[in-house]
Amino acid sequence: MSNNDKLKAITDEIYIDADTAYNILKDIRRLFRLNPYYEIKNFKEISADTYEMLLRNEANKFEEKQVIRVTRYNADKKISIEYDSNSGMKTITTFDIQAAGKGIKIAAEDSFDLSKISDKEKTSEIIDRTIPYWLSQIRSYLKLLEKKTLLNEIKLFYKEKIWLEMSPFGRRVAKLILILTVIETLFILAILAGYRFIFR
Repeated sequence: MSNNDKLKAITDEIYIDADTAYNILKDIRRLFRLNPYYEIKNFKEISADTYEMLLRNEANKFEEKQVIRVTRYNADKKISIEYDSNSGMKTITTFDIQAAGKGIKIAAEDSFDLSKISDKEKTSEIIDRTIPYWLSQIRSYLKLLEKKTLLNEIKLFYKEKIWLEMSPFGRRVAKLILILTVIETLFILAILAGYRFIFR
């Protein structure tokens, strides 16, 4: 990568309107918690459109106090996030909600300043490459809004009230517990079915 390089990603079509997606993404606290590699240990608004957070990035193992400045382009449905300092050399992140077919697509882009990296061979270890995974989680969240069903509403409630408040480690533990619970339930059902088959 050369100085001021960029990483980009874009979703497939999501069948909701642009206003709905924009209203969700412009909540910056929620937006950052949707990144599956970010642990937000502290988050507060320090002035209009300026936020301070203690962020740990599990992807590159950096932890730092970060001040971000957010610009929301309401008419264009675009959000720009500028970083005061970042160990991953990231300077700006943008999310652009674009009309597409019957719904929208979301394009995301990270811009970097690599001029301060002295050892170019360590660039891959330093750079925050989480943007495609971040966008994937945003897509999964918004997909739950495509159809208003009871199951989707339960999933949204769980994501909003429980999942997004967990650390990445906590989410992995929760997934493991869920998988073990399903396996245990299936095992018990198999035993009961076998018992009934043998002794019927």
